[in-house]
Amino acid sequence: MGGFNIHPFFGKTVKEIPASKIIEIYDHILMDAFGVLVNADGPIQYAAEFILALNELGIDYHIVSNGSKFLPSRSAQSYRDRGLAIPDEKVITSGSLLKSWYESNPSESLTKMLGPKESMELLMWAGAELVDGDTFSTFVICNQDGFDFPKDVDTVISEIIDLTKKGRRVNLLLPNPDLIYPSKNGFGLTSGSIALIIEKALELVLDGDAPKFERLGKPYPAIFAAAPRSSTAKTCMIGDQYETDIFGANRAGIDSILVDTGISRNSQAALISEIKKPKFFIRNLRLDKTNN
Repeated sequence: MGGFNIHPFFGKTVKEIPASKIIEIYDHILMDAFGVLVNADGPIQYAAEFILALNELGIDYHIVSNGSKFLPSRSAQSYRDRGLAIPDEKVITSGSLLKSWYESNPSESLTKMLGPKESMELLMWAGAELVDGDTFSTFVICNQDGFDFPKDVDTVISEIIDLTKKGRRVNLLLPNPDLIYPSKNGFGLTSGSIALIIEKALELVLDGDAPKFERLGKPYPAIFAAAPRSSTAKTCMIGDQYETDIFGANRAGIDSILVDTGISRNSQAALISEIKKPKFFIRNLRLDKTNN
């Protein structure tokens, strides 16, 4: 791998490479969506050309996203609407992991959710039976919008506390553990932050009996295991966040690559622990030798 640049912020631990080198090295490429391929304004520069090159070269790839608002097929269509030629079967969302959870827990299908109307379609596809009131055995935060905050959160906290005190077990599911996302107006809190609020409130009242959220998306292992690949494939994960993309890939034994087009900046690397440092760094997805 001669000729790579040592990125100054990473010292001698992480090498900067051009995006074109990724295609040479790896035969299975995982990518985050938001911050890597798209952002609040649309497709990120060079993303469409990168996807086109993967399609034309026949390189296996999957989009591995902490999205839990839409069906995976709707997410794929949204990418195509933005000029990214990504087939449905190439998209794996943290929301799609709900299907296997409900298949493994058929008696826990009575579900209450926080999220928009679109998430109802996702949950019903996954096998959930949506209910109102306190008749639920499973509670899911699908997204950070579509409900009245904090009123609806207050209601859910109160219901979970009451059910737990009555000896009823409540499953808490969090498909998207992300805490923050970039928006047109700056940044916003995601469902992961709402889950932390709920967990802390439950802990203060219920102490050791407080249920915890089962987190399905990055950096947790299930979403990386859901990406089909051959046992001989050399796989990498391209992401823009140390806490989810990079940390998750490293724990899963997958080469991690930080791209400088999203939330985490290369200048933060000196503060990052070794388990959250990427193997490589790229500035963007531009496919040429210099990658300037």
